[in-house]
Amino acid sequence: MALTRAGEALLRNARHALAARDHVGFAEVLDQAFVMLHAGSAIHTFTMNAAASLGRHLDVRSQVRSVEAVCRMVGAGVGGGLVSRGAALQVAGLSEPPVLVDLDEPWAQRDLRICVRKGAVLSDFAVALVAHLRPGDGVVVR
Repeated sequence: MALTRAGEALLRNARHALAARDHVGFAEVLDQAFVMLHAGSAIHTFTMNAAASLGRHLDVRSQVRSVEAVCRMVGAGVGGGLVSRGAALQVAGLSEPPVLVDLDEPWAQRDLRICVRKGAVLSDFAVALVAHLRPGDGVVVR
């Protein structure tokens, strides 16, 4: 069952020129320094591969272990970042929050889905989880 639509967002320091834009293409930012999640994380691997597919190399200035750390460093002006929009919106209380700019690439948007085996009976916990993740749609799964 479809859960939601999610996407990657470019993070920029509020004083950076790209912060005023609604969206940006990936190729437009490849000459800029990046703060990335650690090597081996899905977003790091995917982003490096996306740059390579354009025949380019990503300038990784720093690698960190959490989305919050990416947001803090981008907000402080260390470089740009690329994280899921939903994860970035969960980070609160930063003295210098980064600005989210939509990444205008087909691969940056994806549908998130919940999958269960056909005929499977979900536990009460699983039913509660699905209800929490799908607020307001009225779908009850048993």
